[in-house]
Amino acid sequence: MALFVSGIRRSDSSRKATCSTTSTTLTCLDHNIAEVADLGRRYHKPVGNTEGWGTINWLDHPALSWDIIKQSGEICAGLGAKHGYRFNCTSNFTHPQFPRLWNDIAWHKRLTATIRSASVH
Repeated sequence: MALFVSGIRRSDSSRKATCSTTSTTLTCLDHNIAEVADLGRRYHKPVGNTEGWGTINWLDHPALSWDIIKQSGEICAGLGAKHGYRFNCTSNFTHPQFPRLWNDIAWHKRLTATIRSASVH
């Protein structure tokens, strides 16, 4: 498998060198986001994330918590801001049909502030 970024193909072997079984998921994610941001700067292209971070096909059901969705959004929106992502999305579920997440105004404001804090390079 290969990763394609702005028309550049990178082999799995180069990814495995950084994202080995001994590295943490967060370390690997931080490295990959930094690499995409570096490529954007190198080729003078804006980079970011138009899709939500985290899981898909989540239900707004009383038996399910939104914690994993919120945590992945917080972590990754922060990493995107850290690396100067020009655009960023917090979650695939920030719509009115998911009322328990939709109504968490404090969470949305906090993550919007994080995204806006990005130092765009």
